Amino acid sequence: MKNRFIIDNKITNEFVEAYTKTLYRIIGENKHSSIKPCHWFEQRLMTGRKNRNCYKGIFGIQSHRCLQNTPSLPFCNQQCVFCWRDMEVGSLGNEFNVEADDPKLLLNEMLRHHQDIIKNHLPLRRYLDNYEIMIDILYFMLVDNNEIYNINSLNKKIHVSKSKIERAMILLKNQEFIRPTDNTNRNFKLDGDIKCCIGSREEVETLI
Repeated sequence: MKNRFIIDNKITNEFVEAYTKTLYRIIGENKHSSIKPCHWFEQRLMTGRKNRNCYKGIFGIQSHRCLQNTPSLPFCNQQCVFCWRDMEVGSLGNEFNVEADDPKLLLNEMLRHHQDIIKNHLPLRRYLDNYEIMIDILYFMLVDNNEIYNINSLNKKIHVSKSKIERAMILLKNQEFIRPTDNTNRNFKLDGDIKCCIGSREEVETLI
């Protein structure tokens, strides 16, 4: 059965464009390989937190050192629930039926594209903004005399938007640096261990 995405045993640009629109990188001359950094790669790389790791951490694989890739993007006889392929674009068949690229060249190209994504396409500025706001919030809570804080009270002291404060507080809560005081998850207090053991902004920066 002919497939409109394969002409003369070559994958067409139409198929490639369907994937590149969703941030995949198609690798190699014959376009059968791909990489795409996953959510956990970005989370672990940007936060440095051990708990920001995918299930492969059970096997000793650290997400920030993982390169999600396949040498056979269009050809698969499975429909796995957690597959990172674009299921809407679909598979081009069960059998690998195009000319294969040289494995060494593929590996070099995968590494080159991966490095380019890290350097030029990850939202570093957004994460650095979060980092600075997290430090400001935690240090303010440390030196202030109040016991309970929320977005509104912090917004009056830390002059950034409420949405940025909320995002930073979610990150602080997830790391258990601050704890909710009630079931609404709107009011927070500083974790007791931090309050008794951290005394300077430099120590807050090291902690975060």
